[in-house]
Amino acid sequence: MDLRRGFAPAARFAPNGPYQPGFGHIGGYSYLDLSAAIGWGPHLNFRVGVNNVGDKGPPIVVNGNLSNCPNTTCNDNTWVGTYDTLGRYMYAHVTAKF
Repeated sequence: MDLRRGFAPAARFAPNGPYQPGFGHIGGYSYLDLSAAIGWGPHLNFRVGVNNVGDKGPPIVVNGNLSNCPNTTCNDNTWVGTYDTLGRYMYAHVTAKF
Protein backbone atom coordinates (compact mmCIF):
# COMPACT_ATOMS: atom_id res chain seq x y z
CA MET A 1 0.00 0.00 0.00
CA ASP A 2 1.30 3.45 -0.89
CA LEU A 3 0.25 6.87 0.36
CA ARG A 4 1.70 9.84 -1.49
CA ARG A 5 1.31 13.53 -0.75
CA GLY A 6 1.54 15.99 -3.63
CA PHE A 7 2.60 19.51 -2.63
CA ALA A 8 3.12 22.82 -4.39
CA PRO A 9 4.54 25.57 -2.16
CA ALA A 10 2.99 29.02 -1.91
CA ALA A 11 3.59 31.41 -4.79
CA ARG A 12 4.32 35.10 -4.21
CA PHE A 13 4.43 37.81 -6.84
CA ALA A 14 3.78 41.51 -7.38
CA PRO A 15 0.45 42.51 -5.74
CA ASN A 16 -0.96 43.87 -8.99
CA GLY A 17 0.86 41.47 -11.31
CA PRO A 18 -0.67 39.45 -14.15
CA TYR A 19 -1.38 36.24 -12.20
CA GLN A 20 -3.79 37.37 -9.49
CA PRO A 21 -4.79 41.02 -9.95
CA GLY A 22 -5.23 42.53 -6.50
CA PHE A 23 -3.50 39.61 -4.82
CA GLY A 24 0.14 38.83 -4.22
CA HIS A 25 -0.08 35.27 -2.99
CA ILE A 26 -1.42 31.80 -3.79
CA GLY A 27 -1.29 29.55 -0.74
CA GLY A 28 0.42 26.17 -0.59
CA TYR A 29 -1.49 23.28 -2.13
CA SER A 30 -1.39 19.63 -1.13
CA TYR A 31 -3.40 16.50 -1.91
CA LEU A 32 -3.20 12.77 -1.19
CA ASP A 33 -2.95 9.77 -3.52
CA LEU A 34 -3.54 6.21 -2.30
CA SER A 35 -2.75 2.96 -4.08
CA ALA A 36 -2.37 -0.75 -3.34
CA ALA A 37 -0.76 -3.55 -5.34
CA ILE A 38 -0.69 -7.30 -5.05
CA GLY A 39 1.14 -9.93 -7.05
CA TRP A 40 -0.55 -13.14 -8.09
CA GLY A 41 2.00 -15.76 -8.93
CA PRO A 42 5.18 -14.92 -10.83
CA HIS A 43 3.42 -13.37 -13.84
CA LEU A 44 0.54 -11.14 -12.69
CA ASN A 45 0.44 -7.89 -10.75
CA PHE A 46 -2.73 -5.92 -9.88
CA ARG A 47 -2.78 -2.28 -8.76
CA VAL A 48 -5.73 -0.08 -7.81
CA GLY A 49 -5.65 3.47 -6.58
CA VAL A 50 -7.29 6.81 -6.05
CA ASN A 51 -5.54 10.05 -6.91
CA ASN A 52 -6.58 13.25 -5.13
CA VAL A 53 -8.52 11.30 -2.49
CA GLY A 54 -10.11 14.47 -1.03
CA ASP A 55 -11.23 15.74 -4.48
CA LYS A 56 -9.46 19.04 -3.82
CA GLY A 57 -9.84 21.61 -6.58
CA PRO A 58 -6.89 23.70 -7.76
CA PRO A 59 -6.45 27.33 -6.72
CA ILE A 60 -8.01 29.81 -9.12
CA VAL A 61 -5.66 31.98 -11.15
CA VAL A 62 -8.00 34.63 -12.51
CA ASN A 63 -5.82 35.80 -15.39
CA GLY A 64 -3.21 34.23 -17.56
CA ASN A 65 -2.10 33.30 -21.02
CA LEU A 66 0.95 31.81 -22.70
CA SER A 67 3.12 34.85 -21.98
CA ASN A 68 2.46 35.33 -18.25
CA CYS A 69 1.92 31.87 -16.76
CA PRO A 70 5.08 30.50 -15.14
CA ASN A 71 5.20 27.03 -16.71
CA THR A 72 2.23 26.45 -19.05
CA THR A 73 -0.84 28.26 -20.27
CA CYS A 74 -3.47 29.06 -17.64
CA ASN A 75 -6.09 26.62 -18.92
CA ASP A 76 -9.08 26.15 -16.64
CA ASN A 77 -8.12 29.32 -14.71
CA THR A 78 -5.18 27.68 -12.94
CA TRP A 79 -1.61 26.56 -13.62
CA VAL A 80 -2.31 23.12 -15.11
CA GLY A 81 1.35 22.10 -15.08
CA THR A 82 1.55 22.71 -11.32
CA TYR A 83 -1.83 21.82 -9.80
CA ASP A 84 -4.09 18.76 -10.07
CA THR A 85 -6.96 19.87 -12.31
CA LEU A 86 -8.74 16.53 -12.74
CA GLY A 87 -10.01 16.15 -9.21
CA ARG A 88 -10.43 12.70 -7.72
CA TYR A 89 -9.97 9.78 -10.08
CA MET A 90 -9.71 6.04 -9.59
CA TYR A 91 -7.73 3.58 -11.63
CA ALA A 92 -6.94 -0.13 -11.95
CA HIS A 93 -3.89 -1.59 -13.60
CA VAL A 94 -2.96 -5.17 -14.47
CA THR A 95 0.53 -6.23 -15.54
CA ALA A 96 1.10 -9.65 -17.09
CA LYS A 97 4.63 -10.90 -17.76
CA PHE A 98 5.16 -13.63 -20.34
